[in-house]
Amino acid sequence: MSKKKKKKKQKRITIFTSLLLIVFSVILGYNLFKVNILGVYLYGVLGLIIVVDYILIKILNAKIKFIFKFPFLLVSFCLIGTLGFASYNLDKTSDFFKEIAASAGLREETFNIYALKKGSVDQLADLDGKVSVYENGSSLVPKAIKKLKSSVDVETTNYDDLDRFLSSGIDRKSDAIMISSSLSELLHENYKDEFSNYKKIDSITVITREKVNKTNVDVTKKPFVVYLSGIDTYGSINEVSRSDVNILAVINPKTYKILLINTPRDYYVTLGTKGEKDKLTHAGIYGINESIKTLEKLYDTKIEFYIKVNFTSLIKLVDTVDGIDINSKYEFSYDGSSFRVGPNHLNGKEALAFSRYRKGLPGGDLSRGENQQEVIKGLIEKITSPSIIKNYSSILDSVSDGVVTNMDDSDIYKLAKYQIKEKPKWKIESIGVTGKGDYKTTYSAGQTELYVMMPDEDEVESVKKEIDILTNTQKK
Repeated sequence: MSKKKKKKKQKRITIFTSLLLIVFSVILGYNLFKVNILGVYLYGVLGLIIVVDYILIKILNAKIKFIFKFPFLLVSFCLIGTLGFASYNLDKTSDFFKEIAASAGLREETFNIYALKKGSVDQLADLDGKVSVYENGSSLVPKAIKKLKSSVDVETTNYDDLDRFLSSGIDRKSDAIMISSSLSELLHENYKDEFSNYKKIDSITVITREKVNKTNVDVTKKPFVVYLSGIDTYGSINEVSRSDVNILAVINPKTYKILLINTPRDYYVTLGTKGEKDKLTHAGIYGINESIKTLEKLYDTKIEFYIKVNFTSLIKLVDTVDGIDINSKYEFSYDGSSFRVGPNHLNGKEALAFSRYRKGLPGGDLSRGENQQEVIKGLIEKITSPSIIKNYSSILDSVSDGVVTNMDDSDIYKLAKYQIKEKPKWKIESIGVTGKGDYKTTYSAGQTELYVMMPDEDEVESVKKEIDILTNTQKK
């Protein structure tokens, strides 16, 4: 290659590198303004990028030998890579928040259809007679019936009592029965013998959108309450299900304090909008808003936000942050995992097992609630630590389809900006309520008596006071 051609090639490289620096800097600047988590630091960062770009471009295009430009060329490519990486993650962050916000309010309910094992009905197309439908008070039951009738020519009869509902098929009063999948577990638990006569032949899924409640609270200046709901399903986060985890996180950004309040899943409470008695876990059958209203009524407080996760998202999230550290009060084994008294480092599968086990623990569901609070504390500590940066992109990927929240992206950006600026050392405390076991009828199960926990009213009142103290404390 001639000396002249070599110089032209070198010049093209420096010009191309200069253009890349400008383009990637502009893209990053745009994404920084769009996401806006740096606050006052934003202009400092942009100013630094502009100064560094100017110096590098000036040197790259100066009339000096290429060999002297080469180190600056390497620096430029490193900077371009950094700018590109940062832009990619910021853009991904924006898309992530848009995606989980789009899922807010979606309600997906699956209705399972069963026929007798010894009968002649093996699939939905075999139906041409009567179908018994369990009426659990869900607004989606009529839509499920309509969808069923659009597929097969059948007559339907609604039942609000599980005994008569199951008997209708066994006594040949109907050819099949249909019930929400969220209540199928009730049949396994309370009607094992009767339900063993049935086989599942099909299912119908109905999707609707609920109103998403918004709030104008400034999350960096005012205390707020977040409802953490863990539903007992794998797969779609929008699937209606019983809420096994019901924890309120009362967050005060001025005192750097987080209070986690556990309410047992079997707590016998008044459903928020229906005004009927049921287990707290069953409120989830009627959507996230029902669970929120129920807890607001129980504790006489306002819940501004909710975050809902399922089994799948918990496993993925814990694994993505390289596990979490928890402290166990008990030694036990469950679902292939073993836990010792004291510190434990858990992967995703272990964290789920630790959160779900209850039957062998001294306090049963109360002890399980304590374990769930430990998992949440472990996640908070990991997510708010500087080491999270290396797994940032992977975390977004892992939870994008397994988390739903009503928090606007602006609120989330405010919290991120607050964490960067203030670097608060959060003090996390845990409390809970207890009660006594009993058997009562519930709204969702009709006349069937189920195990419930009757609330300890003194403890409920004590929690109300704790919430009031924290939400009304403004000084550090």
